[in-house]
Amino acid sequence: CEEMKFVEENFGKEKTFMIFNHPNAPDVAYEDLEQIAEASEVFKIIVCFSRNERRAKQTWDVGGEWDKLLMKGHKLFVRFEGDFHNHFLDGGKDYFPGEFQQDYLHVNENNAEEIINAYMAGKFYSVVDNIIDNPVFKVEDAGENKKITLVFNVNHPLEEILIISDGKVVKEFK
Repeated sequence: CEEMKFVEENFGKEKTFMIFNHPNAPDVAYEDLEQIAEASEVFKIIVCFSRNERRAKQTWDVGGEWDKLLMKGHKLFVRFEGDFHNHFLDGGKDYFPGEFQQDYLHVNENNAEEIINAYMAGKFYSVVDNIIDNPVFKVEDAGENKKITLVFNVNHPLEEILIISDGKVVKEFK
């Protein structure tokens, strides 16, 4: 929290964001995540996946800490990324950065400002092991509710797809 305040005071909060690595090493309590979420207007992204399937349960569990923060209106985003120490072809356990996990950003131009804008506006999605690609979202008014259509290409067999809203599974496809 002190670091975010320093960043905000010295570099401004517009176009400034911080990335937190390894939120599950060790586990981060909800109270601590909430303190981080409320500490500053600096935009925050949490990295939540590692090569050894060590997902941050705070961001993974339906109804968990992450969902609680989102339901309270905190503007936090999760991206997928992994450590890199030594590639598995050289005797290690890691993929090269971006080889196993990918972030796909919707940008007009491939430059730093557009990339930061895409993250801050939520115009990105993250994929592990290239499971899907080319998602297209369409949101339509349907009276009191919204109708959301999602279409994507599947690159590997999937066992199930969960649609999560308000901290609970609202639709499940097998």
